Amino acid sequence: MGSEQPSDDFSAYRVLILGLESAGKTTILYRLKLNETVSAIPTIGFNVETVVHSTNKYTLWDLGGSHKTRCLWPHYYDDTNAIIFVIDANDESQFEDAKACLDAVLSINSLEKIPLLLLVNKSDIADTTVMKIIDVFNVFAIKNREWFVQKCSAITGEGLEEGLEWLDKIMEKLNKVITEAPEIEKKSEPIEPENSEPNEQIEPVNSEPIEPENKKLPDYRILLLGIQMVGKTTILYKLKCNCIMTTCQTIGFNVESITYNNNIFTIWDVGGVSVIRQLWRHYYFGTNGIIFVVDSSNNDDRNEEKNELNRILAEEELMGLPVLIFANKSSSAGENTESSLREFYGVDKIQGRKTGFIFGDCINGIGIEEMIEWLHNNVPNN
Repeated sequence: MGSEQPSDDFSAYRVLILGLESAGKTTILYRLKLNETVSAIPTIGFNVETVVHSTNKYTLWDLGGSHKTRCLWPHYYDDTNAIIFVIDANDESQFEDAKACLDAVLSINSLEKIPLLLLVNKSDIADTTVMKIIDVFNVFAIKNREWFVQKCSAITGEGLEEGLEWLDKIMEKLNKVITEAPEIEKKSEPIEPENSEPNEQIEPVNSEPIEPENKKLPDYRILLLGIQMVGKTTILYKLKCNCIMTTCQTIGFNVESITYNNNIFTIWDVGGVSVIRQLWRHYYFGTNGIIFVVDSSNNDDRNEEKNELNRILAEEELMGLPVLIFANKSSSAGENTESSLREFYGVDKIQGRKTGFIFGDCINGIGIEEMIEWLHNNVPNN
């Protein structure tokens, strides 16, 4: 599926994968990306991956489908080229809610005329026909956009290739329309800049120069890495909103921006399960610092954690970047002490970069303030 290599001249498209919780969106995403089944759990924020098919490069945004998360969808609508809406064919009790969700999406002005691919997932275990989906979801009433209904299975991959082939044809068709459109005459008059803050009140004209109220703050990209179940996502949201969120294993990534002492730290929490770690390298570009999280209470995975840390430290693209090792769950570390863990991970032997070590516990807030302070002191001037 996504294994084909792009040509020298390929087109890039932004595609949203939407649908209710547990419809199979994330499983579809990684079936398209890796051509294998990845055990997935409800997405809290979003997962994003790039899939190359034919001469097209699709950046697929899989957005969490819980009722609480759907209110965030509008933040991702800009610059969308196509929508994949996933329906769980094996749960007809959700059809009414799914239809209401789809109708709400199609009513958005910024998504008008955007092509729609309806993927009827789990068709391998459900007795549902395409015509039934068309009828229940009133698909024939959809106007002013291209649409297609495709039965599929995220587990087996059946039907997904056909869905991508349809997208290829539609994108080629739309590109042809754009290419053949008459050139718009350029106006000689200068264009007035748009107000970047639409809700900001316009002040009366003043003869004195006005200084901008908010100067752009420096933004630093931080990778939050570590193997599975060490507490990375809990740390992220403790930093973001000082709250404890119920989390589960991250399949793709979560990202949040935190402003501290006139610096913005954009923190990328990347999934740590073994099959996802091979994708870490795709997040290296532009990184300014690393937080590597280990579990103080888990001796069974200690060597695996050390191997992954050493691998990160040896990555050429990450050479010289500040790295903070956060030994999480210190409250249940047992006989593992700060000094013993520091020695095990060889913290004092790391050379050629700024290095920090915090023995903390994100649930109890231990070391969280020290973490953001360490970033502030060591990343901007690196």
